[in-house]
Amino acid sequence: MFETGKTAQVTKEMERYDLDILGVSECGWTGAGRRRTRDGFTILFSGKENAHANGVALIINRSTAKTLIAWEPVSDRIIRARFHSKYSKLTILRCYAPTNEAEDEVKDDWYEQLQYEVSIVPQPYLLLIMRDINAKVGSDNSNCEAAMG
Repeated sequence: MFETGKTAQVTKEMERYDLDILGVSECGWTGAGRRRTRDGFTILFSGKENAHANGVALIINRSTAKTLIAWEPVSDRIIRARFHSKYSKLTILRCYAPTNEAEDEVKDDWYEQLQYEVSIVPQPYLLLIMRDINAKVGSDNSNCEAAMG
């Protein structure tokens, strides 16, 4: 998403697939904020302060953006947003886990942070966790190249 034109490309695909909300990992933007695109999409993002690494974002279409209650950039790997929905209020957590190569302390801290975010969701809210867990199962990844990257 940090490259010129990528945001417009992504929002065009959202329109093509008729998506209301899209979660993004590794958006590469620094800091945290809220932006509006020329075509009316709202982007909520949370990244590192001084590096174009990690980062998560939610891209929301115009009609769904009207239902946004609040959002919070938790870290460069977790963002939380709350919405009004037809039958209940909804909390979305967009998560991007550290890879297996990360130090155990970094991974443990991330999972503790995620568990805390899950635990503070108010009871009447529905919870949706959009995630990139960076998990690998087994060591033989042959013939899986199209699904992994």
